Amino acid sequence: MSDHLQAAHTHFTMGNQAATAAELAAKDPALQNISKAATYYNAATGEMLRLILERIERLHQKIDRLENKQGR
Repeated sequence: MSDHLQAAHTHFTMGNQAATAAELAAKDPALQNISKAATYYNAATGEMLRLILERIERLHQKIDRLENKQGR
């Protein structure tokens, strides 16, 4: 796993843990629902970022292969 991908994974994992703690601590159902919505949004954003970073990594590898083929 690339450094960027690992950093993104760590960041979003910590965000989800903080949101879960907030959900458990909140007594108000509305606050719990807001926290759950933020958790779902955070998870979806993290997944999209992971997919983007994986694609960028594949493109970098392809560029490297093309450059090596051209003798750069």
